This record gives sequence, structure tokens and C-alpha cells, in this order.
Amino acid sequence: MNKESVVVLSLFLLISCMNRNGSIPHQQITEWEATKAKNKAAKMVAHDSIGDALRSIIELEPMRTNDPQIPFIKGIIWHKLGKPDSTTQAFQRSSFIYDSLLAIRPNIYDAINKAVCILILQGDDAYQHQLDSIENKLECRDKDIIRLFRDLTDSIIFSSLDKNAWEIWEP
Repeated sequence: MNKESVVVLSLFLLISCMNRNGSIPHQQITEWEATKAKNKAAKMVAHDSIGDALRSIIELEPMRTNDPQIPFIKGIIWHKLGKPDSTTQAFQRSSFIYDSLLAIRPNIYDAINKAVCILILQGDDAYQHQLDSIENKLECRDKDIIRLFRDLTDSIIFSSLDKNAWEIWEP
């Protein structure tokens, strides 16, 4: 799996799983304001306004320190800027925050986003292992969600092999 495919998958899954249902403790701005700002930054990334996206995320980060999606988006920005160490640090931070949130209030969406962090940091085998672990803890109806994400992973990766990764995802 190439890095651009992982980035496409990451953005798709992140936006798909943004429904956090208030599990982030109250911080300096509302959940709605944070979601709007994250969506705006993701659009900037998709349209190659990388500098603007980075400034936006850096500005948002201190206002929502326990929001794992902010370092997640920041990791995608660092990847686009060709900064592998910063990319890794951002996704590790996102993964750490997801671990903390999952310890307090487990939910499938945070678990899937955590799995995407693992995909980026450790590769497809570790990602599939994480999905297996999530699936083993779920009820039957929720297992369909994991199967959907496995199918989406394959579909997005295969469709992005011959395209610029950012042409596939438009928020």
C-alpha cells in the first residue's frame, strides 16, 4: 500500500467517523465550531492550500487539546509537506488520544480511527490485526461496520493506484 493511498483512506475514514457524540471533554470552543474548523482545514488540504491548512490546525490545536482528529489532520498535512518525523509524531499523538478516549468511553468510531492511525504508523498487517481485535469485541450488527471498512479500505486503495490521491477525496 503506497502512502498516498493511506492518506486518501485516512481522510475518508476520519470524515466518516467524525460523529463523536460529545465524548471529548468540554474545551475552549464548541464541538460544532471545532468540526467546522477541521472540515475547513481538510478542504484546504484537498485543494493543496497546505500552508493555510497547517496554520488553521495549529491555531485550533490549543483550543481542543483532547481532540484526536486535530493531530490526525495535522499528520496528513505534515505528510503532504514531506516531513516524515512530524507526520509520525502527529499520528502517534492522535493514537494516544484515541487510546485515552477509548479507555473512558469505548465506541466503534474511535476504535476504527485508532486503527487507521495504526495503518499509517505500522502498515496494513497491523491495521487488519487491529480491525480483527475490534471485531472480536463487537455484537453481530456492529461487525458489519468493520466489514464495511475492510471493503472500503480495499476499494479506495485499488481506485487510487492510478490517480492522484487528492483527486479521489473532495470534502
